[in-house]
Amino acid sequence: DKTPYNWVALPRILEVFPQAQFIHLVRDGRDCAVSIVDAKIAGDLPTAARRWVQAVAACRRFSAGLGERRFLEVKYEDLVQSPDATLRQVCGFLEIAFTPKMLDFHEDADELGDSILPHHGNLRRPLFSSSIGKWHRRLSEEEQRRVMDIVSEALAELRYI
Repeated sequence: DKTPYNWVALPRILEVFPQAQFIHLVRDGRDCAVSIVDAKIAGDLPTAARRWVQAVAACRRFSAGLGERRFLEVKYEDLVQSPDATLRQVCGFLEIAFTPKMLDFHEDADELGDSILPHHGNLRRPLFSSSIGKWHRRLSEEEQRRVMDIVSEALAELRYI
């Protein structure tokens, strides 16, 4: 399920599905902050950046007790720039067969039922990488500094910087 706010429910999801495997799709927090504001999930960049830090920290804390067979962290940038290789890694983690049709998810997106939600809008499109680094283009130098003050520690832990 591609719902960014699911991090809040991770312990409950595990309680209901004790054998569940989790994939944390993590993205550069600077780009996420811009997207969170664009989607009107947060009203300003500092709030969006703090939400990203909070979500990443919660997911990583949650993963600590699961081990590598139950939790996989994948970078969004790897997925959109090398979708075949990244999806093969995900399939290996899930112990399912890879098929190239998986990359055509956008053709059947409306069958998911919630693809009309604003944060699912891109599900109808093939993978694209043009959103990578959009914070460079969209944020002023002052906005970049303010966001970096909030996300830099997490970005370093995730090896973005």
